[in-house]
Amino acid sequence: MRDEAKTDFRRPPAEAAGDCAPEHRDDAGLRKVAGLGGVTKGAGSSFASCVRRGNVRAILLCTLLLTCSLGWSPASDTEGAEARAGEWQFTVLGMSCKSCTKSVAKALKKGLPGIRSVSVEFSTKQARFIARQPVTKEQVRASLASLGFELRFPDDPAPLPRLPAELRAELDIKTVSRGEAISIEENLAPGKYTIFDYVADWCGPCHLLTPKLERLVAENDRVALRIVDISDWESPAGKQATREFEIPGLPYVRVYRPDGSALGQVHGNHIEMIRALIDGESSERE
Repeated sequence: MRDEAKTDFRRPPAEAAGDCAPEHRDDAGLRKVAGLGGVTKGAGSSFASCVRRGNVRAILLCTLLLTCSLGWSPASDTEGAEARAGEWQFTVLGMSCKSCTKSVAKALKKGLPGIRSVSVEFSTKQARFIARQPVTKEQVRASLASLGFELRFPDDPAPLPRLPAELRAELDIKTVSRGEAISIEENLAPGKYTIFDYVADWCGPCHLLTPKLERLVAENDRVALRIVDISDWESPAGKQATREFEIPGLPYVRVYRPDGSALGQVHGNHIEMIRALIDGESSERE
């Protein structure tokens, strides 16, 4: 595995894949843009463990986590049971550029053959289409999974916000760069799984993933979060990420073991993959 910046928030060179991918060139000089992928899954809660700690802040925090976890899940196991034809309308979260609307429309048409009158508005983040054959919410969500965006239907709960600043201050969460190159070793949390979350303000899917990572830290005291805001691909942090770590695009996460060795990396809005890395490793050590 390979190994936060807010100076001017310039956009990266490419406006593809959610505007979060660095631009690469092969030997022939052709541009290659690494796309971002992502499907999401609700974060769990460890309310009982917080109560056992007897810490008022921990109890309040876990109450918040429990409420958010129960109220937020992009897709349930049973929602696919209701298939219907006709007009569909929903919100697409994570779009950060106008060209994202073309990616969404293309993915919908590819994932849901036979739909027509597809429209995606960047200003309102609203998408619409007419299905000739019955489709389910699960199928609609799946059609956009590879883009890293998230769907919200009218009856869905609001997306997860970031934890309040006072709660983040109680957790092992730090912003370790605002455009500067970083030393992984100097920012590891001894004895913990350390997650390095590479983000940028202009990366829509990054704003969806970071709140989930914060809740992962809140529910597991063996996990620490280090946020690396690259600002743009030309910043020292951006250049380091592309040159030394071969980062394919944003969101991008690197996970290190408690002993400081590399555990794995995840590209895209994939909280379930990050959980699997840590949970799988923890199970093997127990």
